[in-house]
Amino acid sequence: MKSESFGELIRRLRIEHELPLRVTAAEIDIDQSTLSKIERNEKQAPEYIVEPLAKLFHQNIKSFKTK
Repeated sequence: MKSESFGELIRRLRIEHELPLRVTAAEIDIDQSTLSKIERNEKQAPEYIVEPLAKLFHQNIKSFKTK
């Protein structure tokens, strides 16, 4: 079974929480197009968005960072 990438994880959580891309991007203070590229694995997520994403999706920061 293929492991879920960080981008795939973010997209799955965003959809599960019924958050539009633009709202999620605004919550973590990045451009919507940047978040879209991260979700599609076209761009690596900057370290500074990991903690805000974990909080937004109610995830444990330690387990969230290992994805």
